[in-house]
Amino acid sequence: MDKCHWNASCANTQGSYNCSCNPTFIGDGFDCEADPCYNYQNLSDANRKSSYDTREHLCDKQLLVGWYRFVGDA
Repeated sequence: MDKCHWNASCANTQGSYNCSCNPTFIGDGFDCEADPCYNYQNLSDANRKSSYDTREHLCDKQLLVGWYRFVGDA
């Protein structure tokens, strides 16, 4: 049984195996994580802030963990 990461491909070799991260993931094949150059969300709203008193604005403290790219007036 191989020990490749679940986001990796396993290639059988004679008496062993090689692990390679899948496209858009980086790492050594045993530990793969999303490549931030391919896995991000755009934040383009100019009215973003870490806290607001009203529901009319977007509060960044509720964003999920991940990679974000700020574009425009964000």
